Amino acid sequence: MYKWLTQEIAAVNEPKFHVVDGPAGKRLRKAVQTTKLAAPRSYKAFVLELGNCQLYRDDHSIDGYYVEVFASMQEIEYPPGQPWLWIGAYQGHKACFRPDLLRGSRESPVFEWYSGPNGSYALEVAKGFDEWLKLRCGHARKKYLKRR
Repeated sequence: MYKWLTQEIAAVNEPKFHVVDGPAGKRLRKAVQTTKLAAPRSYKAFVLELGNCQLYRDDHSIDGYYVEVFASMQEIEYPPGQPWLWIGAYQGHKACFRPDLLRGSRESPVFEWYSGPNGSYALEVAKGFDEWLKLRCGHARKKYLKRR
């Protein structure tokens, strides 16, 4: 499903430009397949195929990478009492699913958290995980010259 990304990763000949755990081991595979938390099919497929990922090293950032995907969703609350499932980041902005929008394995919007002068807010940036990943990888690629 993510052949486009694995080919791109293989084509880059620069150490630690992409850091990928690789296919899920037996333990992670079982956890992903049996979790009680609803998760979109595309997110589960990504986790099983690539695991934790840090993509497109950013030499000018403390975070170090433009795109990150976590192999396991982390439950967070913001503001207090409002649950989110943190799945990764783009340029340091948390990427999350809203649990109330997750239904089985169907796709669900991806939101990113931003901070502004009037506080923090979540913005829907994609209709699903696959769309979010392609969008954010595309934005990250544009930050580099072709030869890099």
